[in-house]
Amino acid sequence: MFQRAFQAEFYTEGHSLTGTVVSKGHRLAELLNDPGSDYLSVTDVTVSARSDDANPTRLASALVQKTRLLMAFPVLGSETSSLQRSSRVVRKQCFTSFVLAGPFAIEGQIWLRSTDSPVAAICNELGHFFPVSNATISSGDGSGIHRNADTVLLNISTIAGLEIGRPERGPQPTKEVEVEADSEIRRSSSSDEEVERRLAEIYELNRSYNPDAASEQIPVTSD
Repeated sequence: MFQRAFQAEFYTEGHSLTGTVVSKGHRLAELLNDPGSDYLSVTDVTVSARSDDANPTRLASALVQKTRLLMAFPVLGSETSSLQRSSRVVRKQCFTSFVLAGPFAIEGQIWLRSTDSPVAAICNELGHFFPVSNATISSGDGSGIHRNADTVLLNISTIAGLEIGRPERGPQPTKEVEVEADSEIRRSSSSDEEVERRLAEIYELNRSYNPDAASEQIPVTSD
């Protein structure tokens, strides 16, 4: 089966790890939320203690225990398109958010189908690792970490606090559009161009549920 590799970063309570993840067309979020494995294999690993990041340890490979991670994110521009995104797309609404995870505070945007209730979101919508987009990450442990990330994936079992603010735009329909992808898209050898073409088709179908907003750019994200 055809494989691709992308760079990713991982944070635990005391360390950060950067390395290469091999993917069979899946995104990092799908690998972290896969119930079939408790570990993620990473190669060409650099391990840094947050208290002493000037002296990193380099490893040929490592197994990362997913339940011990606070957060993870792909290095910008390195992750491949998902083959699964072409089969199920859901329109969601954008809310501001603030999350506490270990020593980190994360501010950004969270995408939900229909609710701004933190309890409902945790129980019904968010996976074990859920994305916060346009994120600003800061630490309160004296390590001086302050960075921005296009998307950060947070381990729901390690968060100590969650605020979901007001929606950043008016209500949008939450009807799901499920399109069964043809065999070419589902095959592991499908190109990124084929996947993006099918996503564009699904996007146009999704827009049809809200004809009054034809001139708007309605965000469509994978479920």
